[in-house]
Amino acid sequence: VPHATLLHLPRLLQDEVFRAGCLGHVTDPVVRAFWLHEYAAYPPRFREEAIAPVLNKIGRVLMT
Repeated sequence: VPHATLLHLPRLLQDEVFRAGCLGHVTDPVVRAFWLHEYAAYPPRFREEAIAPVLNKIGRVLMT
């Protein structure tokens, strides 16, 4: 995604519409398949548990 930074990571993980827009810029088929098929298939509860540590750490970095 042009001009993307760590500031965009929480939105990428949590916002389906934003994520879909970002995927238009992904050219690697493995990465694209992960987001379109694997990540999208995670049940909501599992997804929340999986991204919570990432959001926690990114939040700490962004606060400094």
